[in-house]
Amino acid sequence: MDKSTPFWTYVASLSTAIGGWLSVNNVAVLIGIAVTLILGVVQFRRWLTAIKLDKERLRMDQEFHAARMKQLNTGS
Repeated sequence: MDKSTPFWTYVASLSTAIGGWLSVNNVAVLIGIAVTLILGVVQFRRWLTAIKLDKERLRMDQEFHAARMKQLNTGS
């Protein structure tokens, strides 16, 4: 009768290998990479929002200027 290796044996051996590889230095590197990626995404989203707000402010300033000039021209 053939013995089959249970799935959990592979899971245990893989987790042991990963646990052996994850020393304190490797964990610090992985955390540093993760934090850098997360902060990069946050900064990129903030940058896109700032561009959107700048365009909105410019549009509002142009409308205000046009309304002011119209009022000055009709008031004289």
